[in-house]
Amino acid sequence: MRDVKVGRAHGFRGLGEVLVSAEMRRLVESRANTAALLYQALVAKQTGELARDVQVRTRIGGPNRDRWVGSVHVGEHVVQDLPHEFGYARNGTPVDGAHDLDQVLRMLARFT
Repeated sequence: MRDVKVGRAHGFRGLGEVLVSAEMRRLVESRANTAALLYQALVAKQTGELARDVQVRTRIGGPNRDRWVGSVHVGEHVVQDLPHEFGYARNGTPVDGAHDLDQVLRMLARFT
């Protein structure tokens, strides 16, 4: 995704109100929920901990804090999230990472 600059200076009057509206929050949250579901479907389920520990959050953000942004948080309560994603075995030896989050972003890009 790329950041798009909008606002009065760029000739889009009223767009600022749209970016922080309740409808925009619902749209952003819906897209983040789609990402979470895709991640849960993709991630390896040896123990199922990573698939269960996925949370979606929305907040006002962006470079100018002028729009809703959504984020997907994975593995905040488990220890294998980063090793699984980026590639380290439990004993600390390097292995191929799963890169599930990259796959999710590529899938989402196809829907836009």
